[in-house]
Amino acid sequence: MRWNFILLICAFFTTAAEAFERDAVTKLTTLNDCAECDLQNAVLRGSNFINGKLAGSRLSGADLSESSLRKADLTRANLSLAKLIGANLSNASLMGANLRSADLFLATLKFSRLTGANLSEATLIGANLVGAKMFAANLIDASFRGANLEKVDLRQANLKGTDFRGSNLRYANLAGAKVEGALFKGADLCGAKIPGRSGTATDCDPANRIYSNSDLQRIRSGQNCNGCNLRGADLTGANLQNRNMRFADFRNAILSEADLSGADLTGADLRSADLRSANLAKAKLKNALLMDANLARASLRGTQLIKNDLRRVDLRKAVLTGAQLTNSNLSEANLEQSDLRNVDMTGSNLSRVNFTAADLRGANLNNTLMKNARLTSARICNTSFPWGVENLGC
Repeated sequence: MRWNFILLICAFFTTAAEAFERDAVTKLTTLNDCAECDLQNAVLRGSNFINGKLAGSRLSGADLSESSLRKADLTRANLSLAKLIGANLSNASLMGANLRSADLFLATLKFSRLTGANLSEATLIGANLVGAKMFAANLIDASFRGANLEKVDLRQANLKGTDFRGSNLRYANLAGAKVEGALFKGADLCGAKIPGRSGTATDCDPANRIYSNSDLQRIRSGQNCNGCNLRGADLTGANLQNRNMRFADFRNAILSEADLSGADLTGADLRSADLRSANLAKAKLKNALLMDANLARASLRGTQLIKNDLRRVDLRKAVLTGAQLTNSNLSEANLEQSDLRNVDMTGSNLSRVNFTAADLRGANLNNTLMKNARLTSARICNTSFPWGVENLGC
């Protein structure tokens, strides 16, 4: 009897807490106003909260991925561990907000106000922060790899251990910031003000934004090349099988018909790279940046493309059977006539993707955003969509 009573009490409080959260979500979605609300772990993916009033709200662990929060008031809000993948926070107020360990992969924070905010250990890979105000913010161990930080105000910010590799810091102001252990390799520092080293005319020289001859020799001699600068290098038909090239910079590189099978390209920057007919079977590309890359006719069988920037990628006639493309942004990608059998795209943004004549048999597209995606003549059998399983082409 005593245990039954305890279980009854626990069930009551659990139900009450869930009801309270549901009430807060209803209030927010109805009024776009929920200051000081308890929205912890709420699932609000793809929502529209433009000009939303969320000051002081508790949003830790909430999923706001792909949501629009432009001009929203999130002053002093708790967004620790929140998912804001691909979210639009342009012109939002995040002053004094807690974003510790938040995931802002590919998020847009143009001209946002983050004065005094806590972004320690946050992920902002590929994010757009042009003109953002981050005065005195805590960015310890945060990752801004490949991010656009042009004209950002980082004065007196704590940047210890912050990763700025491959980012755009043109004309950023880091005066008075703590930069011990910060990583700037491959970053564009033209006109930037950095303690102990302001940007110089040399930083603005386009010649500094091409590959390193020593790194090119290393890769051609069969060595691993972790973090190498191979930007714009011509590696047509190169044998790079099973190489460790984690966090390497391949922007605008020519890798057509190259053998990258089994290579570790975790965190690599392959934006605008030419990978036509390349072999990337079973390669590791987690957290890689592939925006605007050309992968037409490439082989990506069993490849790990987890949490990738694949916006506007050309994957026409590519083979991706059994590949993992989870939690990635493929908006406006071209997958016409591609082989996507048994591909896992769970949690990805597939808005405006061209799937014309693609083979989607056995593919998993659950929990994806598919606004304006084209499925004309696609082969569909045992294919999981956000609305259920379809067998139109069995």
